[in-house]
Amino acid sequence: MMIPANECERKGDAWMAKALNPSKNAHERLKAAKAAMFAYEDARKLFPAGSEDSDRARKKGYRAHDMANRPVDEWASE
Repeated sequence: MMIPANECERKGDAWMAKALNPSKNAHERLKAAKAAMFAYEDARKLFPAGSEDSDRARKKGYRAHDMANRPVDEWASE
């Protein structure tokens, strides 16, 4: 059974909240950012191409991608 696009986006939002949580250690935050990146990518693929929803998920995915690809040293300094 396929998960609807909105549910994928909500999961991405939940993972991003964990990635932005300063009480988590750097490794947990990095893992959450990577999970968010994949959730947003799934959502983008499930939304109709060129729609506002697809663009919104794409932009959120870029932000998660940037976070997931930062060196761990930068995570620890926050």
